[in-house]
Amino acid sequence: MVLMKRFSLTIVFSFLVCSATLAQGLDSAAYTQMKEDFDYSDQEPPEEKFKQPKNIDNGDDTPPQNVEPEEPESSWLSQQQLLTSILTLLGIGVIIFVIIRLQGRLDNRRVEKLKAATSLEEAEENLLEVHLDDLISQAEKDGDFRLMLHLQFLELLRELHHKEAIQWRPYKTNGQYALEIEATELKSLYQKAVVTFDRVWYGHKAIDKLIFEDWLQTIEKMRSL
Repeated sequence: MVLMKRFSLTIVFSFLVCSATLAQGLDSAAYTQMKEDFDYSDQEPPEEKFKQPKNIDNGDDTPPQNVEPEEPESSWLSQQQLLTSILTLLGIGVIIFVIIRLQGRLDNRRVEKLKAATSLEEAEENLLEVHLDDLISQAEKDGDFRLMLHLQFLELLRELHHKEAIQWRPYKTNGQYALEIEATELKSLYQKAVVTFDRVWYGHKAIDKLIFEDWLQTIEKMRSL
């Protein structure tokens, strides 16, 4: 019995050893086959499908450096725009101031160059070349409101001409000047002043200080426009 048990154990042990050997051999063969199937040492490596992006700053393939985020420029730009606007407004103001001063000097020189009119006829024929100060002063001394009205009307025509509201000519009528004036309020005041002027100068209607001063207020309103 003992011999049979030993023989049986020997057979079982031998079977286990053979099985283990076969399994190891199979595993080795399978491993070798799998290794050969997945061995790419003899083949050239495939091209990379995804290449690392080039460094934008350097133009090469080196990895990009850590770039610190730039500070926003909006505040700086707004300050620059504000400064530019202020300088522009100051420049425009200076130009306007210079133009006004030059215009004032030109007007003063124009008055200085004008010679004194010696008669009403000369004033009517050469209105843009003479001044009427002496004639007006003399009419005031004489209390001649009719002549004062005529002289002040001529002064008005001169001013309207310089303001380019009309084009003065010695042969034009008061009605023609009314057609040339485009501003509504100015035209209305002018037509009102002309009615009184025509009645007094051409119609010989009587005029006193009160009528003259009332008419002169209309002239002053026109000058202020």
